[in-house]
Order: sequence, then structure tokens, then C-alpha cells
Amino acid sequence: MSIRIRVVTLGLSAFACSSIAVGQGASAPANGATSNAVSAPVGSAIMQLQLELDALNAMTDAMGPMRGDADARVAQMKAFISEEKLDAAAAAFATSAKAPAFNGLTFNQSLQVALKEQRTRGQPIVSNTDPAALQTEVNATQVLVQGQWGDLNKVHAQVAVLSGFLQSQKKLDAYHTWAAAAAAKRLASSTPDVAPTDSASSNPKLTPEQKAAKILAYQQQLVRLRTAWDQEQMAQGAANFPQSQSSGDQQGQSGGAGSSNYSGSGDNNSNYNNDYYSGSYWNGYADPYYDVWGAGRGAAAAAVAHNNWNRGGAVAPAIAPGAGHPRMGGFRR
Repeated sequence: MSIRIRVVTLGLSAFACSSIAVGQGASAPANGATSNAVSAPVGSAIMQLQLELDALNAMTDAMGPMRGDADARVAQMKAFISEEKLDAAAAAFATSAKAPAFNGLTFNQSLQVALKEQRTRGQPIVSNTDPAALQTEVNATQVLVQGQWGDLNKVHAQVAVLSGFLQSQKKLDAYHTWAAAAAAKRLASSTPDVAPTDSASSNPKLTPEQKAAKILAYQQQLVRLRTAWDQEQMAQGAANFPQSQSSGDQQGQSGGAGSSNYSGSGDNNSNYNNDYYSGSYWNGYADPYYDVWGAGRGAAAAAVAHNNWNRGGAVAPAIAPGAGHPRMGGFRR
């Protein structure tokens, strides 16, 4: 007879129920002896839980710089609005029907994407072979990360309203010019963030060279995760262009404030079709935050000089926590 123990997760539907099989096809230890061996089915269930835990931790590591940079942008935009003596007008706009919404991914949608990206890292390193204890950790981490995701979307919503207001005043291009000095000051006065690490890059048996390579690989995974979130947001809301905004004053004729089919931050822009690569990075999940950090040097700086916020541009932007982003020390020399 086979006895099946069901481990229920609070998270992803794909892992809603993991079954652990004991009995049929397995031999019990003789004479009351115990065994430390983990059966293949039990190991599989633990692997699934560990995968979800690693994906949740990756979400936290990806969201850290996203939240920090979005908060900095909100503060800068409000400071610019105050200098322009537009506080009262901005407050009125925020409660009007003209204020655009930010239609972000739900937490479950973002977690689905994170799990898909996490699988590219290969077999997870199990942190706890006790399914119940690992389940408890997954549940607690999920509550934490779900709150972080909701807070991140709220800040994106603030940026959407502030951007819509500045566009209505034909002041968003002026904001970018004004923000250049703030970005340069931030870059000059800050030290690079410490690169995030995961279980694969924290193995004490790694040589320094191996550890550096593992950390870089994890940073690249987090960059892919942010890009995948950005793409998924387009896929979820392509019918009504909800997921990103123009980064400048001029609106595309087929979109408007809050539209994904607009790109560029200057006044001379073309019309775009309803597809991901004709949209703008501005206020999306893969936003490079040029207005917060500048573009550094090299090809990325040249792209910004030509007002290139377009997702379809020839130069892909550096985004944190990728090693090439100025926040992480990239383009500082």
C-alpha cells in the first residue's frame, strides 16, 4: 500500500500540491534502524520547494534597486514640480480623470516569471531537507515578497501620475534636463552597491574566481528577470497599452500618457505599433533610470544623448543590479 503525504504551498499554482510517496517500491530500514537517505519522490518535492524559495529570494534581490530608484525618481519629480511652482496643479491632476494608471503585474504573475527564470540556474541547492520546515520558510518568504511587490507597484503608480502631469504641462522634457545635475551629484557621492549573491555563489568551497563568476551569473539572471517582467507586462496588457509611459512630452497618436507604444524622450517622435519593441522603458520593470543615475559613459551614454528610451533601440540599456549599471559601479570610470 502506498501512503501519500500532501505538502500544500500558499504560492504558485504549479506547486500547489507536492506529493511525497513512501512505501510502494521503497524498503524500510530493518530492525527499527533509521535512514538519512532522501527518497527520489521526497527529494523531488523538496527541490520544488527550494526552487520556489530561490525564485522568491531572486525577486527580492531584483526589486531592491528597482524600489530605490523609483523612490528617487518620485522625489526628484516632486522637487522639480515644486521649483516650477506647480504643486497645487499637480495635486489637482492626481485626483482627476486625466491621471494615468499603472497596470502592473500581479504578484502571482511576477512569481510565475521568476520561477521560469530560476529554472535556468539548474538544480537548486537544498537548504533544508525537512519538507515541513522548508515549506514554512517558503510561506513566510512569500508573504514578505508579496508585500514588496505591492509596494513597488504603488511607487510605479506614483511615477505614472507625475509623468502624466508633467506631460500635460509640457514639462517632462524639461524635467530630464533638470535631473541631469541631480543624477551626476548622486553618482559622484555614492559608492557602488554590493552585488547580490545566491546559494550558488555563496558556497565556501568556491575559489575567488569561481565565486566572482557565480555572482556575475546571478546578476545576469536578475537582469533577465527584470526584462522578463517587462515583457510579461506587455503580454498581459497589450490590448490597451497599460504598462509603460512616454518618457517625454510628445505623445504618439495611437497612444498617450500611459501608453506602451510610445518611445523616446524628445519632441520629435514617430507613431508605433502595438508590440513590445516599439514601446518605452520609462516606468516599466526594465527601466534604466537614466534620470536618477545618468547613463555613464560609452555606448549607453550615446544612446541617451539621442533620447533613446525606445525598447527597440540598437543599444540595450544597463539595468541594476547588473554589473554594467552605474548604481553597481558600471560606467563610473
